[in-house]
Amino acid sequence: MVIEKSASDVSRRNFLQAVGAGSSAGVMFATMGAMGLAPTAAAQPRAEAWVPREAATSR
Repeated sequence: MVIEKSASDVSRRNFLQAVGAGSSAGVMFATMGAMGLAPTAAAQPRAEAWVPREAATSR
Protein backbone atom coordinates (compact mmCIF):
# COMPACT_ATOMS: atom_id res chain seq x y z
CA MET A 1 0.00 0.00 0.00
CA VAL A 2 1.35 3.43 -1.00
CA ILE A 3 0.35 6.47 1.01
CA GLU A 4 0.88 9.77 -0.74
CA LYS A 5 1.40 12.94 1.26
CA SER A 6 0.35 16.30 -0.02
CA ALA A 7 2.33 19.47 0.69
CA SER A 8 -0.18 20.44 3.36
CA ASP A 9 0.66 17.30 5.35
CA VAL A 10 4.16 18.59 6.10
CA SER A 11 4.42 20.02 9.61
CA ARG A 12 6.61 22.98 10.51
CA ARG A 13 8.84 20.66 12.50
CA ASN A 14 9.29 18.27 9.58
CA PHE A 15 9.97 21.16 7.21
CA LEU A 16 12.59 22.65 9.53
CA GLN A 17 14.19 19.24 10.04
CA ALA A 18 14.51 18.91 6.27
CA VAL A 19 16.03 22.39 5.98
CA GLY A 20 18.46 21.61 8.81
CA ALA A 21 19.50 18.30 7.32
CA GLY A 22 20.51 19.90 4.04
CA SER A 23 21.99 23.22 5.13
CA SER A 24 23.84 25.16 7.80
CA ALA A 25 22.62 26.57 11.11
CA GLY A 26 22.52 30.05 9.58
CA VAL A 27 20.14 28.93 6.87
CA MET A 28 18.01 27.16 9.48
CA PHE A 29 17.84 30.29 11.68
CA ALA A 30 17.01 32.49 8.67
CA THR A 31 14.22 30.09 7.69
CA MET A 32 12.85 30.18 11.23
CA GLY A 33 12.98 33.98 11.13
CA ALA A 34 11.09 34.06 7.84
CA MET A 35 8.44 31.83 9.39
CA GLY A 36 8.16 34.11 12.43
CA LEU A 37 9.60 31.52 14.81
CA ALA A 38 12.86 33.33 15.61
CA PRO A 39 13.89 36.97 16.00
CA THR A 40 15.37 38.68 12.95
CA ALA A 41 17.69 41.68 12.62
CA ALA A 42 14.80 43.72 11.20
CA ALA A 43 12.89 43.24 14.47
CA GLN A 44 15.66 44.83 16.53
CA PRO A 45 15.52 48.54 17.45
CA ARG A 46 17.98 50.86 15.74
CA ALA A 47 21.13 51.59 17.74
CA GLU A 48 20.37 55.33 18.02
CA ALA A 49 16.91 54.53 19.42
CA TRP A 50 18.47 52.80 22.42
CA VAL A 51 19.00 54.96 25.51
CA PRO A 52 20.81 53.67 28.60
CA ARG A 53 18.54 53.26 31.62
CA GLU A 54 20.53 55.83 33.67
CA ALA A 55 20.25 58.46 30.93
CA ALA A 56 16.52 57.86 30.51
CA THR A 57 15.77 58.39 34.22
CA SER A 58 18.03 61.44 34.72
CA ARG A 59 16.23 63.60 32.15
